[in-house]
Amino acid sequence: MHRLPENVRKSLERIVKDMRLNERVYGIGLFGSWSRGDAETSSDADLLIIYENIEDEYIERIISGGVFVDLDFIPKSWIKGIVPPEIDQKLCEAQIFYDRDWALANAKLLITNIYSSPERVRLRIRNHVIESDIYFSRAASALFKGDLKSAQLFSTVALEKALIILMERALRPISNSHFIQEAEESAKKLEAQSLFNFYLDATKLHEADGELAKEKLELLKIVLNEISHVVNEHSKNVEELHPKAKKNIKYYFNPAFVEGAVFRIESLIASNKLAEAVHYIKSLATIAIEKYAILRASIEKSALDYTCLISFLESAEKRKPKHYQNITNLLDLDNLRKEEVGETVKMVREMLLKIRGRGNFNQKPHI
Repeated sequence: MHRLPENVRKSLERIVKDMRLNERVYGIGLFGSWSRGDAETSSDADLLIIYENIEDEYIERIISGGVFVDLDFIPKSWIKGIVPPEIDQKLCEAQIFYDRDWALANAKLLITNIYSSPERVRLRIRNHVIESDIYFSRAASALFKGDLKSAQLFSTVALEKALIILMERALRPISNSHFIQEAEESAKKLEAQSLFNFYLDATKLHEADGELAKEKLELLKIVLNEISHVVNEHSKNVEELHPKAKKNIKYYFNPAFVEGAVFRIESLIASNKLAEAVHYIKSLATIAIEKYAILRASIEKSALDYTCLISFLESAEKRKPKHYQNITNLLDLDNLRKEEVGETVKMVREMLLKIRGRGNFNQKPHI
């Protein structure tokens, strides 16, 4: 931990010291921006926790000594058997602080050795292809059903997943606060600037300036505050949700998470990284409303059609139309024309087909 700022180092030392006493903890490692060396003072710290007797990954946000820390718990079985590609980057970046049985070190060594191999890259890409297909399918279905706002939203999310495929091909780190920078560098490296430029146009990120970023941040605060109020008011409904949905809601609407996210966005704006800031805002807002819709459906005792997410929220928020309006303003979903949304969906389909055709995922990654 000697390369870390003193406040971060001391905070992590306290956490590691306490967690080592937990008999279910088998390993702890630092990953993310503080491990890669591209962190800023506003960056949160990410700890990978190898935990026994859990079935799936989950994250908790805490504040320790003024430092925002994400505790990323993963099942011990994930590093004892076939390592899922979803944690490749975390393992490669990990600075190991505690490793009871050397399982974490062995998994890190294995993945580091095969990380850039064509076979491993294809495995990681496959997951992103599935995600992009899911969101594009939602976009196409929403367009067919007349929900233009959902169609536009899911089209841009599908494009974002496509850009992550480029990052995997270019062997670039995937980071929410450096997303635009890494996407642009990957697109240039792979001569796929048209995909990147289309994404900027579809998301209106090419219009990002200081005034817009600050306006979006204020809207985000309002939206998250309103949703957090509903989460607190309906804690019983939260507890009745599927375990994964429950943990996600508790994470994203934890005051410590919201405070840390706002702090990070303010730092991006102050650094004049305006497209990064607006992307961060809209990405977080999209995740937040997806999680919120699950809770809202539970409260209303109604079925949630994910393809018509925005229409569902419009109906669910009839008593609070201002909240719904804030959401659509935040995500730039107002004043949409059917012809334009239809063209966007069509272009996204072409882009996804094009990126699939880049070597049919058999092309050797650029190293």
